[in-house]
Amino acid sequence: MANNEVVVGEPLDAELFNDMLTILKKTQIMKRNKNSTRWGQIGARFCTFGKTKGRYDGILRDTSYTDRKKPKLSNEINKIGAILKDIYGFNYNAVHLNNNVTCPPHYDGKNVGNSILISFGDYTGGNIVIEGIMYDAYLTPIMFNGSQLKHWNTDDLQGNKYSLVFFCNFV
Repeated sequence: MANNEVVVGEPLDAELFNDMLTILKKTQIMKRNKNSTRWGQIGARFCTFGKTKGRYDGILRDTSYTDRKKPKLSNEINKIGAILKDIYGFNYNAVHLNNNVTCPPHYDGKNVGNSILISFGDYTGGNIVIEGIMYDAYLTPIMFNGSQLKHWNTDDLQGNKYSLVFFCNFV
């Protein structure tokens, strides 16, 4: 796959997300306040599972959400990741979970190679736009290189949207 290519997969079965949605209804995802968000999204909820390099020290470590803090949720996320690996041969070392996040235009500065985005929940709008072309990621894996292609969300989100971004942030 070329660095500037976008691959839209076949939609996954909604039932694959039922257990995750049940867990998410009972799970508090950290709410970002004015001082902690990099996107200017006061009240946005997001967290990262897997291994990441420290923002300031560059040291590789498990995120605080991985296994020990949210084991059931981590397990459900990894089930979806295993399906994506089977379909696309896609390997990842981290997953970003978003809740009702609408990102402004950006590049993923620390990601290495392709990412796969998939959204689920009870919502409309909030579509992903990649290099000016709008895609609907509802239950549909979208693979692209976010460090090479500018992307953002439309600002018309209504309802409760979750999205998972599977990515590598180191080789």
